[in-house]
Amino acid sequence: MLGSNGAVTDKIYQPALDDKGVPTPGESIVFSWMDDPDVEKGPPLKFPAKAALSAMGVLFNMDDAANGFFKRGMLHTYAFQVPAGTQARDKEELEERVKNMLSGIRNAWRTIFTNVDLGKPVDLGGGLNELANVPLVAEERENVTMALGIPYSKVIQRKG
Repeated sequence: MLGSNGAVTDKIYQPALDDKGVPTPGESIVFSWMDDPDVEKGPPLKFPAKAALSAMGVLFNMDDAANGFFKRGMLHTYAFQVPAGTQARDKEELEERVKNMLSGIRNAWRTIFTNVDLGKPVDLGGGLNELANVPLVAEERENVTMALGIPYSKVIQRKG
């Protein structure tokens, strides 16, 4: 590749621009790459920010699953068994009816009765018990702090 001065280069700097097209000042840019002994030329395959983001993704998805659980009215995930040959329109109607009866916190403690012919519910799980994985949360927190070079003692809360 050729740089702006015509010299051969392997990197071309593309400045970060704000919403008005003004380049971001250098002191506002966080450099997250480090040397990777496995890569001679190009971006590294492994670097601390990538490891931290991966661990944060696990924690984010656990929070997202918990939020979804409460939005569904704190109900487990269910599948409904319907007889073979049930028309697609009937399945969609059942799905809509179940959503209306069960979704949302307003229906969390509602008692409902359905006709067995509509479909038999099968509990697939998905409650808070599955999300209460304390060892996983602790491990991912440790991964984030280790990747970013933060002493874990600064993050944990001491009991007592």
